[in-house]
Amino acid sequence: LISELNKVKLDYSSSSGLKIVSRAKMPRPARPAEKIVLGLSMEDKTIARYVKKELSMEDFLDEGIRLVLQELFASMDKGEEFTITKIIHKLNSDAATSLICEALTTAENMVDKEKSLKDCIFKIREDNLNFKKEELLTRIREAERSGDAETAMGLLKELQKLDDIKKVLKNSAALKF
Repeated sequence: LISELNKVKLDYSSSSGLKIVSRAKMPRPARPAEKIVLGLSMEDKTIARYVKKELSMEDFLDEGIRLVLQELFASMDKGEEFTITKIIHKLNSDAATSLICEALTTAENMVDKEKSLKDCIFKIREDNLNFKKEELLTRIREAERSGDAETAMGLLKELQKLDDIKKVLKNSAALKF
């Protein structure tokens, strides 16, 4: 890993990789499950294909992880051999390099990578459902406060569907790898 990273030379001649973000708009740190999935995907093409099949880019909340995975999947789709060095060089970002290093370091310490991957995919899906549920509950409260019973009922039906999906998710936690 270190030897791969030493081969990378970032181009600082343009500011395209730099963004100034106000504190209020700073992205949330990556969820640990997302970092593990990224690291495992970068280590093994079979895992990367499985992740691409099981999760969509929208499932990843961290934009940095999404960006790295998009590049990884694009390389795979083109039939190119992907290496960590190529991806880091193409993204040309200190933040991406740091994220990749963290993800690979985390994944490297996994004893049972297949189980870890399945657990992380389950956790990402579960967290996303919980996030959608919280959004719906907020919208239901707003509809009730404004006296819009019809909208509140429609949102309650959506909430019930999410609960049903969550039950199915828990029952199908044994993903086939």
